[in-house]
Amino acid sequence: MCRFNSNRWFLFVLILFLWIILCCTNDADADKKWHVVKKGNGFGISGIALFDQNGGKIGLLAVHDNKMPGQVRAAIVTIVNETTLEYTPLEWPDSSRLPVDFESVTALPDGYEPSFMALTSKGEIFHFKITGLSISVLKVFSLPNSGRRQNFEGLSIHRVENRLLAVWAHGGENNNPAVIYWGWFTPLNYNLSVLGSAELKIPWPTQPDVRHISDIKITPQGVAIITAASDPGDTGPFQSAAYFAGRFSTNGNSVEFKPADKMIPFRSFKHHKVEALELAGDANGIVFATDDENFGSSITFPKTTNSLPKGEQIVERLNRQR
Repeated sequence: MCRFNSNRWFLFVLILFLWIILCCTNDADADKKWHVVKKGNGFGISGIALFDQNGGKIGLLAVHDNKMPGQVRAAIVTIVNETTLEYTPLEWPDSSRLPVDFESVTALPDGYEPSFMALTSKGEIFHFKITGLSISVLKVFSLPNSGRRQNFEGLSIHRVENRLLAVWAHGGENNNPAVIYWGWFTPLNYNLSVLGSAELKIPWPTQPDVRHISDIKITPQGVAIITAASDPGDTGPFQSAAYFAGRFSTNGNSVEFKPADKMIPFRSFKHHKVEALELAGDANGIVFATDDENFGSSITFPKTTNSLPKGEQIVERLNRQR
């Protein structure tokens, strides 16, 4: 005969109750860390790049995936403090044709003229600089592998000694993997060629409607950080995650990418479609931004340096995944 143990049953119920409370509290705390940038469709952020850091404020260049005339293509989002944001739209020049569907943006590293490169989904790159609230387009060119079958989602320019390594990504979808490409980039003549590529799939979010890469950035140590997102439509529900995808190393002209053996998310977001990330310096960690379609855009950033691994800590965590 099986006897009912009231003490064990009480302990089980108590543990289950505490587990539910803990999960709910974590979700609520995660939501509180998000800061609304702009509400409404047309203001989703598809790419961000560090613009400046001055007096404790962080300025971010944000690009939008807008396609129609009269819609904002780029803006400056200023993190004034932990509770206050400022959104300032930038003027796109009449002398340049309007970009269609920006998906990512990256800043040229220190040592080069302060400027930015924004990538469209079809593989066009707009190189421009910002003066005041105006944009001056310096050059428009295409990725060497741009084509109809590609849907580009990420671009990052990484400095290796006195050279620039460009890394860009096709986002993939469901059973079709994402593809990371890389090659040396010469800004004087805009020479860029494909040196290598690697396919990638993430375990979460799951199908359907998953993009395996929604943005990519490279740390100073060569670690590739990506975001992935589910995109079921203008009203969600959305899910996203951030991963250490692998590490780049160079030897002369050769470039090697070692993918992570295990794709384990270090951040997950259950209510947002994260399409942009930026490395905002060692003092500020990683900034994530969303394109939540009808719900507009939001960003989240760590309050302390301990809330996110930096530098060699990222490399160590990546190595532990192998």
